Amino acid sequence: MENVPPVFIKSVLCLSRLSTVEPFQKLLSHSWSQPAAEQMTRRKNWELKTVDCLTNYIGFLSRYKNSENAHEYASFQEFPRMDPSLNQITGIWLKGPDDDEEPYDYESNCKGTKITTEQDVTNFQRRFFPRINYNALDSCNLVEDDIGLHSATLHHLADKQMLINDVKYLNISYEDPASTDLLKGLMQKRVLIRVRMSGEWPAESTVPLIEALIPQRQLEYFSYGARINLSETFFPSLIDDWRNDTMPQRKRMFFHKLQTPLPLESGVYPHPKLDEQLEVELEPFWTFLNFSSATDPE
Repeated sequence: MENVPPVFIKSVLCLSRLSTVEPFQKLLSHSWSQPAAEQMTRRKNWELKTVDCLTNYIGFLSRYKNSENAHEYASFQEFPRMDPSLNQITGIWLKGPDDDEEPYDYESNCKGTKITTEQDVTNFQRRFFPRINYNALDSCNLVEDDIGLHSATLHHLADKQMLINDVKYLNISYEDPASTDLLKGLMQKRVLIRVRMSGEWPAESTVPLIEALIPQRQLEYFSYGARINLSETFFPSLIDDWRNDTMPQRKRMFFHKLQTPLPLESGVYPHPKLDEQLEVELEPFWTFLNFSSATDPE
């Protein structure tokens, strides 16, 4: 094992799509662990991004360079030519309409490419889906569009969900059962930290998912942007669990048009034993709950 060609190690790392070097370190082999560690430090994690600019969609890749406090961009033509073992996609951001007051020139400033035709979407899948490192994928912003990018990406990720183990941020709009499958798969892995849901999700399959997701301790933020009616016992049980928890987790929840009555009125409620509090805001069109420390800044 000590006489392994470096090119073989590089190939294994590329094919395995490992997100950390730990599996190789456990082998206790310097010829494996050292080259693996070196390659991990050279890896560049990119976000695949598209923006709805109203007249067309613009796509590009970006990554944040901590050492320079700046972003680096790659065009759709440049990225496929980069070494796949050192350049991987770990974030997918399909953004909705750009609501900035001043239009931003993504083509010039971000090396953006227009996406306008069905063939462009096909090329998008062919060029970039094979470069996703599913083990290291940590964020997905899947907003619906009218050219098929959202649909293609959603169904691809739903098919690959068994390989996706570390998504922390998920913003997902409902399209079809693939949306439910992806959310359910990630919920069961207990990795989601921030979740935003939009669109008209089917209540029968969605309510159980939401009621299983929200109590998970790692979840810090949840929002639901449509009408929803959870079970009558959900919020009383959630609040009782918080009151009895000796190490309650910070958590914020936002619901648009929540149909479920809460057992509390608007106000701030202290934890019975700890320096924690629950803030409740009930408005005609939205409901907000914030489980936080009483000493947290406003």
